[in-house]
Amino acid sequence: MGYLKHSEKKYKEAVGWYNKAIEIRDNLSSHYNRCESYISMGNVLLDMGKYEDAIGYASEIFKYKESHKSLSQEQSA
Repeated sequence: MGYLKHSEKKYKEAVGWYNKAIEIRDNLSSHYNRCESYISMGNVLLDMGKYEDAIGYASEIFKYKESHKSLSQEQSA
C-alpha cells in the first residue's frame, strides 16, 4: 500500500503505510525486508523534501550491512 500511495503522490499516506511495514518487519528476522522498507521510506521522504529524515532511514541500512556479510545472500535464501 505504501508503494501505491507513493506512486499516487499521496506522501503522508505512504509514510503511514511504510511505518506500518517497518514496524511489522522489525519483528521479523529478515534483515533484507527491513532494509527494503527503510529504502522505501527514505525515497518517499526525499520526494517530500525531508532530506535529513531520509538520510536517517538510509543510515539504518548500513547498520545491517555491518552485521551481515551479504544481504543479497539472505534475499536468495
